[in-house]
Amino acid sequence: MVHTGKTIRDYLKKNCITVDEFAAIIHRSRSATYKILAANSISTSLLCDISLKLGHNFFCEIGNLMNIMIDNSNEK
Repeated sequence: MVHTGKTIRDYLKKNCITVDEFAAIIHRSRSATYKILAANSISTSLLCDISLKLGHNFFCEIGNLMNIMIDNSNEK
């Protein structure tokens, strides 16, 4: 399973965006932001909003991760 919160956390780390900066970008409290980053899954509307505000297509990234998982399961 793809962990959506981890996918977002990895992007933030790679791009040197702190949790506080991310919270400000998505107009959420620090507490709500930590809940998003800890979540295994989030709503598509929230993910769309985050993607637009960060300028990064998380749907595409998650789709690519899913393709890798499918390929790996087909090799077994």
